[in-house]
Amino acid sequence: MEASSSAPASLSALLEDYRAYLASERALRSTTIEYYLWNSRLFLSMACDGDPARIGSLTAQGLARFVIAVAVGRRASSVNTIVVSVRSLLRWCHASGLIATPLAQATPWLARGRASSLPRMVAPGAAGLLLSSFDRSTLVGVRDFAMVTVFARLGLRVGELVAVEVDDVDWRRGVLVVRSKGGWRDPLPVPVDVGEALAAYLSARGRDERFRHVFLRVRAPWGPLTPTAVRAVVRRGCARVGLPDLCTHRLRHAVAGDLLAQGAGLVEIGQLLRHHELATTAIYARVDTAALASVAQPWPGSGS
Repeated sequence: MEASSSAPASLSALLEDYRAYLASERALRSTTIEYYLWNSRLFLSMACDGDPARIGSLTAQGLARFVIAVAVGRRASSVNTIVVSVRSLLRWCHASGLIATPLAQATPWLARGRASSLPRMVAPGAAGLLLSSFDRSTLVGVRDFAMVTVFARLGLRVGELVAVEVDDVDWRRGVLVVRSKGGWRDPLPVPVDVGEALAAYLSARGRDERFRHVFLRVRAPWGPLTPTAVRAVVRRGCARVGLPDLCTHRLRHAVAGDLLAQGAGLVEIGQLLRHHELATTAIYARVDTAALASVAQPWPGSGS
């Protein structure tokens, strides 16, 4: 079965069309787009010999051969990040009519990929200890306390936190609109402690009509904080209280772990973390050792 539209005249033309899709439809950051394009170029060079005319003849067997070939000399985790890019490209190719069969899910993961590893959780009480490391008598301390409170209670990604703007907080309704991956705008309820931390920081910071972002630098060069600067805040806070670097994404995992321990379901956790596939949230079920123990069968010969 042939695709419904002809392939672009060159590999460069195809990748430029794909770049436009990633920017306009997926609303990805420029660095992420370049990463996807690099992996897509690698895939098309290996699986299609760089010839766009061969895209319509791609098969599941060919995809498996590509993954096996690209795995040589690479760790499984690195190969699976390439698979993420390839699946995205194939979904776009199918939607664009370049391939007739939806092949994205036919691109296999290597063993020990994201579904076989456990999220790196945070020890109980670690988030509270980290919050205690900030000197809230200073503007920097109030700002950093507010950022980590948002991480620890709402599970934002670092890119989502730095993107928060003043108008994203609806104080009347108690809602924060999060600019999520893929250009989504997801409203989250603001717990009391998060609202208090944000209000204290904004009050101490004062109005700054030059910037709409909430979290700003306190010294030149003025402007919004970068993801690197936010990660450094967490790292320095951990060092002050003798914690290993929790990193911002482990705080996100901690939110899921706390909700799971309180009896929340995977659907609820997925809604808070803004997962668009339940399979992404399902990895947290595997860290609930108490629930797993209740359904585990005794090992033969163990006597228990």
